[in-house]
Amino acid sequence: MLLLFGFFVGCAPTSEDTPLHERPPPEQLLLLEQALADSPEAALALCPRLTALDAQERCRTLQTRPHLWQRPPQKRPATFASPYRDVAPLVEPCDRLPTPRDCWSRHARGRAMANDPDAAAQACAALDAGAWKEECTFQAAEALIAAYPARYAATVHLCAVSGRFVEDCLDHARDLLSAQAPMSPTTSATDWAPLLDADRQISQTWAAIDRDRGAQEADRMWGSALANTYAEAARVTGAPLDVIPTHRAPHARGAMAWRMMQHSSPSSKTLSEWAADLATAEADRSDTAPTGQPRRALPKAPLVWTDGAPEDAAVISWLGRDRRVSVAEPEVDRVLAVLNAAARHPDGQALVAEARTHPDPRVRWTAARLSRPGG
Repeated sequence: MLLLFGFFVGCAPTSEDTPLHERPPPEQLLLLEQALADSPEAALALCPRLTALDAQERCRTLQTRPHLWQRPPQKRPATFASPYRDVAPLVEPCDRLPTPRDCWSRHARGRAMANDPDAAAQACAALDAGAWKEECTFQAAEALIAAYPARYAATVHLCAVSGRFVEDCLDHARDLLSAQAPMSPTTSATDWAPLLDADRQISQTWAAIDRDRGAQEADRMWGSALANTYAEAARVTGAPLDVIPTHRAPHARGAMAWRMMQHSSPSSKTLSEWAADLATAEADRSDTAPTGQPRRALPKAPLVWTDGAPEDAAVISWLGRDRRVSVAEPEVDRVLAVLNAAARHPDGQALVAEARTHPDPRVRWTAARLSRPGG
């Protein structure tokens, strides 16, 4: 392989005894690609020893894709029909290169960014079956939805052929739609239009695939979107409630309660006082101005959900990252929103303990399952 490569670039191959960092840049990239063909872990072990800029860039990309080399146990990936499942692979422009895998991946991303998902799928089809072919399609799907949020359906169909990465791909697509949320609570219909359109796209796309899965995707999108809107809010108001669908209001309550507890410790008030403050914030429809700072990642919160649900209750997304019980009555749902925020706050177990004796059985049920050992 190296002899052929040396001939291709018009130079003699380097001795195998030559230290890796002293080898020509094309050879370093080729050796990295050969390691990638075996396993991402093997490639990562090479990365600290590479000096070629192209190889270093490839390593940086690999390190930002932990799903390639850190695979926690997960449920079986979804499988569904896609027009991209049996496309004819492209031949040009990468077939004659010594490192075609990287070339095809970059070409696929470029075609996706040019709003050509068909060509992107064909570029990825040119790769040998396996993780890198699936990763190629995953990256193309991300590039498409990031550049063209209205191409959600095509993105889902690209995700469908990303093999072991289907769930990661769908998660990223949903998160990119959620990221369109306004930077602060606002009543502007224009600001919320991208989310309303995304909601319609999700419903329409999944109607022909799996309606229940579509409902879950939309639910998690709204959970993440409203969490994004309130993440940096200097003042918590119910401004979005005049614009977003009424049945998405519980997502706003969850995000509002979580943000309020970033401003003031949970232990500073009783459960009823927090619920009353949340009701006051909901009633305030004042727009709030963005802070002017880039939106930071949401604060990390422990996952505390336990399967099941009490009677007369639904299970919805909590900030797009966990789940919570929600009920139709706003006054009780506010208590549940506060309770879920408290349970994920290091200073919130006193409120969880208080909720164990709440008059509503759905609150008591939730408190029992959100209690930490010794809490």
